[in-house]
Amino acid sequence: MVAEGAAGGFVVTSGRYTAEATGFAKGRNIQLVDGSLLKHWIAHHSTSEFRSDIRDKETAASTSSAPLCPVCNESMKIRLARRGLNAGEKFWGCARFPNCRGVRKII
Repeated sequence: MVAEGAAGGFVVTSGRYTAEATGFAKGRNIQLVDGSLLKHWIAHHSTSEFRSDIRDKETAASTSSAPLCPVCNESMKIRLARRGLNAGEKFWGCARFPNCRGVRKII
């Protein structure tokens, strides 16, 4: 994880973890989520609540100082380049991606 720049992580299964897996995760910033915990999470978070939360975040992002796409004139979102010369750098990408590939540099 450190080699990839991750500070921690989750490992999720619908079943159970072995004693070896549990031992490996101890002392590391790894949270093991077994089937019973996963079932609990799902039962206590309805899809409508989740989608509402996503919409609220998207609305907040689009009403902030986000620029408009130079291609389609829609709002843009901050994205992270994952490949190429700019890997690891943030940029403005069209909210309609992949239908629109408009980008702007963050100044």
